[in-house]
Amino acid sequence: LGLNLTVARGRIPTLPALDDALRADRSTAEAAYALAGSAVAFLADRTVDRSLQPLFARMKSGLSFDSSVALSTGYTATRFEIAWRKELKRRYGIGLWLGAGGMWFGIIGLVLVAYWLRRRRDLPRREALDVGWDVATSDTEVQESDERA
Repeated sequence: LGLNLTVARGRIPTLPALDDALRADRSTAEAAYALAGSAVAFLADRTVDRSLQPLFARMKSGLSFDSSVALSTGYTATRFEIAWRKELKRRYGIGLWLGAGGMWFGIIGLVLVAYWLRRRRDLPRREALDVGWDVATSDTEVQESDERA
């Protein structure tokens, strides 16, 4: 749900910014970990055997991360980031967020707004109904009026 909301708001960071966000405050780090997990899954899906083993083997042999990604997936680091962001926007977003439970926030918000607007519209009528009423000022007056009735 958090990943859907992050993507729906258009707050998909670049990979270097994502790396920095992993060490940020708790809420930022939670969103960053969800985004990082999606990047790792996207990376694994782009290799021939759909695992990260070829990438790790190339890095273990001394190649840089960017070179290992290029040889394992055919993407340069920049192309990988663009493809990953495009895939995130396709798979996650406002529609999925609404379907996953976010619609309830929207419904609650609409009900609260409707309630507030109704109260605001009815305020003059409610105030007019209060004109001319004598309100008892003490408990003894209330008791006396109850005894008379």
